[in-house]
Amino acid sequence: SVLYESATTSTRRTVHESLAEANLDAEERARHLALAAAGPSEKVAQELDRAVEIASGRGATASAAELAELALALTPAGGANAHRRSLQAAKLRFSSGDIARAQAMLEEALESATDDHQRAEIFRKLAELAYESDQVASLELFRLLLEHAGDDDRLRVDALYWLALGSF
Repeated sequence: SVLYESATTSTRRTVHESLAEANLDAEERARHLALAAAGPSEKVAQELDRAVEIASGRGATASAAELAELALALTPAGGANAHRRSLQAAKLRFSSGDIARAQAMLEEALESATDDHQRAEIFRKLAELAYESDQVASLELFRLLLEHAGDDDRLRVDALYWLALGSF
């Protein structure tokens, strides 16, 4: 609305804080807490994680994806949950039909991955996304997955399975 758009950031945060304190359901409360946050907050991100579970549980994938992205955005830099939240948000975006956003999120996550295992998990998701539209690109991503999987048997088996399937 015009009134909301004309309000200062501080006023908007105050309104969202008040709304979060009202007797709302967990999803609305978490959303308002996120919109009231002045910066990264693990506490608010955890509230959003719970709301993601609730929204996912009731089949509201698009809402869950939005909440997951808010949780990721509010995760402190270098936070222990950043990688998990980025994969979850991308997965939910994919499930809600927003494939382009899911791919963009995974590519962003790849840039901030801190180790080979994280990179392998991201390559796996990227390969799964690519498989439907570009099997050649998908196979290259599965090769990268295999290269970064280390001793994670689950990831290695996934990569080998898809590489074997793609060789036919």
